[in-house]
Amino acid sequence: MSFNKSSFMLSFATILSVVMLLPACSQNKDSEQSEREQTSEVTEVTQHQWCYLKTTEGSPIMDGTDTLQRMIDSTQLTITIEGMKVSGMFNYIPAESDARIGTFSGTMDSSNRIEAIYVYDQEGETYKEGLILNWNPERVTYELAELFVVEGVPNLQVVQQEGAESGSLPSTDCAVVNFNHRM
Repeated sequence: MSFNKSSFMLSFATILSVVMLLPACSQNKDSEQSEREQTSEVTEVTQHQWCYLKTTEGSPIMDGTDTLQRMIDSTQLTITIEGMKVSGMFNYIPAESDARIGTFSGTMDSSNRIEAIYVYDQEGETYKEGLILNWNPERVTYELAELFVVEGVPNLQVVQQEGAESGSLPSTDCAVVNFNHRM
């Protein structure tokens, strides 16, 4: 058996190259995983949800069985904020008339003012209005607004109206309230 020096050097060089490339591949995988983790962390940090609820107890009424009851109206709002994009649900559920159940989406500016398009159902019809929210984690104020199309601009614009429905809602724990059903 003869020893071929050039064949040995070629095999040694091949093995050495593979061994040296392994850490680079592993480092690339670590880098990719680190990037995915950072992206996931950013997503978790930038998307938050807040819930608001206001209930109003109405006047006592007799329910037909000589039992005195107090009717309760509720206004429910959820807000999900992801960067400057905002979406959520806004429901007004009065005790003695038809509920207004809807969703909204829009944008928030640097002063936490949200302008959104609000689409809701009430009395079997679907409506679309503007919704202006002034947001903070403890309390949000809202105002319904008129929508109109500006010539040349394909998006709807939100414009405040005098005398529009408005109010203020305190925050609540989202886990405590089921916002998908009448209260």
